[in-house]
Amino acid sequence: MTFRHAKAADYLEIAKLHVKSWQQHYRGDFSDHFLDAEAALEREEVWKDRLNNSSPHQVVLVADWDGEVCGFASALLEDDSEHGPLLDNLHVLATVKGKGIGRHLMRLVAQEALKKNPKGKLYL
Repeated sequence: MTFRHAKAADYLEIAKLHVKSWQQHYRGDFSDHFLDAEAALEREEVWKDRLNNSSPHQVVLVADWDGEVCGFASALLEDDSEHGPLLDNLHVLATVKGKGIGRHLMRLVAQEALKKNPKGKLYL
């Protein structure tokens, strides 16, 4: 297992993982039509844009297991002057949950946030 900054080429794997997570956790909150027919294209566009037009105010980290993105976290590092950076996303494939991947991604995001905001704040 390696943890690294996301690359532009990761956008499709991140989008697929994001949609799988939404389908597992937000069924009933989002419409079935959106989750099953629209979310994939919408997330592909979002992640392609975010990773191709990255900002120094954003961090996207991935957990890579044998060449497959099995988890990711993203944060907006200068989102709010009062509350600090925003943890925008934290998703881990269901098949690898319970292995500390989410916890480690959260720790890495917090380290990145501290570089930009020494007050130590991070909000969800």
